[in-house]
Amino acid sequence: MLSSMLLAAGIATIGTAAPPFFLDTLPGGTLTAKQLHGRPALINVFATWCPPCKMEVQTLVRASRTHPHVRFVFVDEQETPGAVRRFVRRYAITSTVALDGGAFEASYGVESIPTTVAIDAGGVVRAIHRGPLSAPDLERMLDDATH
Repeated sequence: MLSSMLLAAGIATIGTAAPPFFLDTLPGGTLTAKQLHGRPALINVFATWCPPCKMEVQTLVRASRTHPHVRFVFVDEQETPGAVRRFVRRYAITSTVALDGGAFEASYGVESIPTTVAIDAGGVVRAIHRGPLSAPDLERMLDDATH
């Protein structure tokens, strides 16, 4: 039922409200799209086995420390919590990490990983980047999310 609810809301499109989602977080809680409102967010969809994801994660972790006003969320695609925990430890990720069984991927139109989505404080999708982020790409996305 959750998957059909997400699909009924449509696919994330720049300039429109971010589709709703409910994701299990690594520590065991739940993250919803509504919880992101009021603060810009950058959502990075990754997998632990993905070489481009490994390349960009250090840039994202550094940015999460230098941009505390932005909520960074890492969403793993369909892997076990154990594999994700090892990845989080290896790359010293302190931001929110969530696990997707496929519904987020479908509602956000994730066609390949990594994919990064910038959402402004009002809950509007401001940018979608498919592929690894360079430092300049990341700065543009952060600018989109915060202005």
